Amino acid sequence: MDIFKFNYEYSIDKEAGILVKTNDNLAKFNVNLFNIGDLKRPSKSIEVISAMFDLEGFTNFTKQVDPQLSIPNFISDYFNWLFDNIKEEIIMDKNKNVLWAELPFFCKFMGDGALFLWRIDLDKISLVDNKLSSEDLQRRLQEYLCNIIATMFDICNNYKNFYHKAKKNYVSPPQKLRCGIARGNVFPMPLT
Repeated sequence: MDIFKFNYEYSIDKEAGILVKTNDNLAKFNVNLFNIGDLKRPSKSIEVISAMFDLEGFTNFTKQVDPQLSIPNFISDYFNWLFDNIKEEIIMDKNKNVLWAELPFFCKFMGDGALFLWRIDLDKISLVDNKLSSEDLQRRLQEYLCNIIATMFDICNNYKNFYHKAKKNYVSPPQKLRCGIARGNVFPMPLT
């Protein structure tokens, strides 16, 4: 359901001012619009790497004359570039679809930034070779995590190529892409 699909009629009351009337069922406006399911249901935590990308200087970029004309185009170009770069950088062998790590299972738009979550599936990793010692397994896990982190580092470095192309089409686009990375547990919302 789209929260903005209510039909409204406007009128003016001499005492109350502008009034808005709808014949739609107001009960449709509720927490279900979040589409996150029943928060009271039990949830099992999963370990993740979280990467938050952010464009340095984006606020100054939006202060240009008529930003509504260029900002949407820039953001579209930037996010298409970002997703393509994540995909490209995480591929080890394009012909066989072999990746350094799983692709992110979650992404969230945050203005000029984006949040990505990568699952660290220890169960799957430990099943790859059950003859590995715990030390070897830990070493392999660290390599796996480093592959994801190195991918984020490469993407931030690759941004300078995007920037050089973008500055031909936009006035003073953000010059630098930053990335914050954290590892921890998240509790996915159980969908009903």
